Amino acid sequence: MPTVEPAGAYFLAMLHAAAFVADLTLLKLGYGNGGDVFLKLALFDNAVVYDSQWVRCFTACLVDFGLLHFAAVNLALVTIGAEAEAIIGTSPFLTVYILSAAMGGIGSMALDPSTLHVASSDGIFGVFGAMLVYAAINVENEWNMKGFTVRLLYCGAFAAALQYLASVPTEDGGHVVNSVGHLWGFLAGIAMGYT
Repeated sequence: MPTVEPAGAYFLAMLHAAAFVADLTLLKLGYGNGGDVFLKLALFDNAVVYDSQWVRCFTACLVDFGLLHFAAVNLALVTIGAEAEAIIGTSPFLTVYILSAAMGGIGSMALDPSTLHVASSDGIFGVFGAMLVYAAINVENEWNMKGFTVRLLYCGAFAAALQYLASVPTEDGGHVVNSVGHLWGFLAGIAMGYT
């Protein structure tokens, strides 16, 4: 049965919204190009490796690339993320999300160091992995008899949407959202869910 009221998933969604709205507000006020907050938080090899801004491995999970990515990530956070947090607890949920995002971001940087990367969807894939492994290992409780199947369908729908966004290149042909980060985040989530 759920053990905690999900607050961490909603708080993460609010942080995503705050970063997104801050960029839009700065653009409307004429104080930037609409991506200043994004550029300060996203992963970039030069900033991380050469300028020792390692905190970006964790802050990249708070920004999204475009409105569709923002919508998919935050909808997944408030549905699957909230359920995951209710089942495993707030601290384990935040740990899975943040560490999966960091692993996905590092994997993305290793593949393509010259491109900006966001890791919010990598964190979501980590939550997917943790929830699916946790649900498969533990016997379903009476409160949700169709739990594993329903979770699998939700995760599949969100994963398909995020993978589609990962296939769409940016104007310069790069990929800010990529499948490598999703895979690394998913594997990290599976390992933490099993643990």
